[in-house]
Amino acid sequence: MNPESQEVASLMDELELVTKLDERTIEVRIRGLRAEVSDEPPCREFLYELMAFAFMESSATDASTWGTYFCPQMVFTNPDGSAREFPSLSNVDEETIDFWSSRSNQTSNMLMKARYSDLVWDLCFKCTGKKPSHTFALSSLDALLSLIENQLYMHSIDAIQKLRRAFALGISLSNQQLVERAKNAALNLEDKISDDNMPGLWGFCFDLIVDNKRVRKTSEEDRQIVADLEDRYSRLLSNGGLWPCECAAKRLGKYYRAKGMNDEMEKVITAFGELCLATAKDSPPMAAQQILRQAYSVYKQFNMNESLSKILTEIKELGPDLIDSMLTHEFRAELPKEELLKFAQEIVSGDCTQVFSRIVIHYLPSIRESKQRLDEGIQQYPLAFLFPRNVCDREGRVVSTVGPAETDYDGLLISQVSQDMAIYSVSLDFVLKRAIEEHSLGPQVIVEYLYASTVFPSSQRELLASGIAKYLEGDYLSANHILTPRIEVVLRKIVEQSGGRVLKEARAGGFYLRNVDELLCSEEMLNIFGSDICLYLRVLLSDPRGWNVRNDICHGLGVDACFSKTISDRLVHVLLLFAQLRPKTV
Repeated sequence: MNPESQEVASLMDELELVTKLDERTIEVRIRGLRAEVSDEPPCREFLYELMAFAFMESSATDASTWGTYFCPQMVFTNPDGSAREFPSLSNVDEETIDFWSSRSNQTSNMLMKARYSDLVWDLCFKCTGKKPSHTFALSSLDALLSLIENQLYMHSIDAIQKLRRAFALGISLSNQQLVERAKNAALNLEDKISDDNMPGLWGFCFDLIVDNKRVRKTSEEDRQIVADLEDRYSRLLSNGGLWPCECAAKRLGKYYRAKGMNDEMEKVITAFGELCLATAKDSPPMAAQQILRQAYSVYKQFNMNESLSKILTEIKELGPDLIDSMLTHEFRAELPKEELLKFAQEIVSGDCTQVFSRIVIHYLPSIRESKQRLDEGIQQYPLAFLFPRNVCDREGRVVSTVGPAETDYDGLLISQVSQDMAIYSVSLDFVLKRAIEEHSLGPQVIVEYLYASTVFPSSQRELLASGIAKYLEGDYLSANHILTPRIEVVLRKIVEQSGGRVLKEARAGGFYLRNVDELLCSEEMLNIFGSDICLYLRVLLSDPRGWNVRNDICHGLGVDACFSKTISDRLVHVLLLFAQLRPKTV
């Protein structure tokens, strides 16, 4: 065996005598027993001990997918898309639980006792279907509090995590005596480790005692904890950072609101907002915007609408400076003229019906290829996809947020498709010009082709002809303003012809028309075009993470979009796409 059970026992006996330990240290030492390259299987004791100290402890904001306190350290994705975990809950059986139970009784090391006991209490029923004795919860709770009371923890943040677990166990057992002991441990711990500018090391007494309805406390305990937090907040407003100030302000604001002390709540939150405004004025535009958004978020949480309006005004006024502060990144690519001419000639050969069909098919974005490029980028440059990105309009207004990859893959895909469409716009422009020259295309020819489909309302014919004429004349400002609303009308007609609804109830009575994005997400559109084409249309027309043409043009928000031939080319492409919907011929 590699390692032998005796080797594991010797190591655990050695660690038993170390007073200050953490689970990670024990895990690393256990791993070190096994030779890196070995075909020999390890002994069972090695696997049991390794699992015991490899499990992570979940938090309130990062709950375990198992519905347990303990959770896997790592989750891998297999080639077939399935998930693989370490440690895996499937490896915890009755023998494992029995081993941990035995070790819980044998050890006198407080960290080990807390871990073994809690594992049995937390995972026994989940893995074996048998309910554990409540003595394991009591054993874990006592060991956790002993660790904190005797300062046997290696890191302060670990002590806070264990304290939170102690409270949870005490409350679940309805053991008021142990909850009182946990309260005293919490007050002493915060007094020892707190640092004003490190908000992770204070405030937990407020969370666990004052803001916890399941914990009994006296009015004096409440008053003292809140008074300490008020003093800390006062110091932070004078010389602290925004993040510590926000942590204190939100706790105090929540407390005052719950007590009906609205004047005090507004005073506390306003002080934080004013600090944000003052800090933003002395910060670069990009940092200033984030600071103002921080204030906006807090004001919104506490329903302070008048202050919200003030912050929104500041954000709007900051927009031009934000745009001016941004750096321009350019890239160049050569497109051999001979190859482009040859490609264009292949597209425009044949009659108009064939040409229009080829243009539609070739310039539909390949979502599969966009996903592939996105996945390659995430793999090659993982740090670039760890943080969210703001999408701003020309006035510096943040219109959407994209990413990070772990939580917003769809948003990143929309951004990738948007970039791919921009790259192909050069080729689309060239091909459309060649098609117009080769076939002497005029408004009448194009409109006749469109109206061979039944999805174009007869009432829109003159306007469509006018928009196409403006496009062919190079008046893209007029073309874009005429064609964009026509596309919306056609979308509604397609949904109606498919038996879908185009109305929704208005709040004040009556009915509104469903907006473009709602239409493109409808079951009818997905059934007709499929998810890839619907995504393309959303990126182009209605999603703020993409081109968002309909919103920019119809609301007068995008000056560039109004004059853009690139936009005009894509609008024509969409009209030709809709024209592919023809009546069935028998």
